Amino acid sequence: MHIFTTSSCVWLRQGVAEALAEDGGLTRVTAVSSLSSPDAAGLLEANGTEKRLILLTFPPRRPTVCLRSVIFLLEWLKVRQHIRGAGHIPCILWGSSQPDVTSGGLLTGTGLPVIPWRVTPHQLRQLLRRYADKKPHPTPRVSSRLTHQEAMALHYALEGDTLAQAAAKMGIDKKTVWTHRRHALEFMGVRRTGDLAGINMMEVMRVTTATLTVSASHSGTRPATGRLA
Repeated sequence: MHIFTTSSCVWLRQGVAEALAEDGGLTRVTAVSSLSSPDAAGLLEANGTEKRLILLTFPPRRPTVCLRSVIFLLEWLKVRQHIRGAGHIPCILWGSSQPDVTSGGLLTGTGLPVIPWRVTPHQLRQLLRRYADKKPHPTPRVSSRLTHQEAMALHYALEGDTLAQAAAKMGIDKKTVWTHRRHALEFMGVRRTGDLAGINMMEVMRVTTATLTVSASHSGTRPATGRLA
């Protein structure tokens, strides 16, 4: 099995490989930051002979890492329809789906399987094997995005505008701007605009205004039960 993950943590990737090796399987775990990176070449091969799996990580209190995983997911959903056999590559979310510790509303309703962040190696191995072997089933298309005003309120906040400045640009009162900004931050899974430091503003706006579509996912699966970080 070849796992492609958005985690840049060497210890985490090694832990995943060792957990899966317990049942005698040989697993490669490759870190990918985007589909354009050379390390993603194996994922983009048409009809590859090796079983492939995408593992998107959403660690608690790491909004920048979570957002990069969402960006990768958007890229994958866009290109996989053009890759022969890509529809059979499982995509698994690893982390909490709670909006106070991860990407909030960005992942609502995708139907993708979720593995709790805090699991034992045995549980991780079982869940990865289960979802890797489960045949994907078509599901209705679902989407999740910010409203135009919420996106604009976030945009101006990231530019450093005050509520008064944003209100003047948007033609609404400051209280309404604050409400839109709060909704946008909750959607992103963060409490302050400063939590998005280190993420390119264009990447943030690209995700928050995009339609996240899943036309063939694991409709028969539910998020794994257990403690979520």
